[in-house]
Amino acid sequence: MRYSLVALFLMVACRGSSQENPVLFLDSVPGKPNLVDYEPAWSPTGTHLAFISNRSGPLKVYTANADGSELTQLTQGPEEDDSPSWSPDGTRIVFVSTRDGNPEIYRMNSDGSNQLRLTDDPGIDIHPVWAPDGKSIVWNSSRHSTDTTEAETFEVFEMDVNGYLLRQLTHGGVATYASWSPDGKRLLYRRQVSDSDSEIFVARPEGDDVNLTRDPAFDGWPSWSADGRWVLFGREKGEEAFIYMVNADGSGLTPVVALPGRWTNPRWSPKGDRIVASRRWRGETRLYLFPTPPG
Repeated sequence: MRYSLVALFLMVACRGSSQENPVLFLDSVPGKPNLVDYEPAWSPTGTHLAFISNRSGPLKVYTANADGSELTQLTQGPEEDDSPSWSPDGTRIVFVSTRDGNPEIYRMNSDGSNQLRLTDDPGIDIHPVWAPDGKSIVWNSSRHSTDTTEAETFEVFEMDVNGYLLRQLTHGGVATYASWSPDGKRLLYRRQVSDSDSEIFVARPEGDDVNLTRDPAFDGWPSWSADGRWVLFGREKGEEAFIYMVNADGSGLTPVVALPGRWTNPRWSPKGDRIVASRRWRGETRLYLFPTPPG
């Protein structure tokens, strides 16, 4: 069975402003309708971005300098790829691919060489993110669902960098877009609490999970600030979505972007001075950069 990763990621993911207007990251492709640039990930140095694009056909992993120069396609072939994440030392990237028939997690060097499959399960494996110490990877899987291809559950798992399963981190329901805090002690993730309500949670070392958002809207796509004090996320409002930031204890909710469109996948730069996010607007999904608002 083949999967559309665009549809899959929308399924499981599904005001105020910064001081300056967001700046488009890359130019359009002449004659290319429905251009998609999304799922951005900063390199550890903040000098590069990895992301997904259909610029040459199917969705593939690309990298570019943070100024948009030296655009490089890392993956090839007719199948779809998604969700790149850099290793903390910047030498490797994990990503999702459907090249073997269903979404699995792969690893490659940051230049695209030595691509290696890490997961091998009939379930859906998505959203890989390296741990801050570089020793493990968290990801989401439907492998414990009754029907792994029409999953009613997605849980967060952890494996070592060679694909050996270490442990299951969440239990019961749909939990996606997980990542460890910069100190490696807290787990950030999105949990669907009802058909229309999705919240952002932090699992703390004390054993409790704190709901940061507590809103009937659909909240998703969370990510940490470099110092672990703040969390970025997207909040759906009708057909649009907007970006917010909140303290890691749930206080201080602050809107970040008010421009129209569907803003998702916000990611803080390692230095904390910039944010990159994807925007679905007028038939295209594009990446934008803007300064971090005061906070």
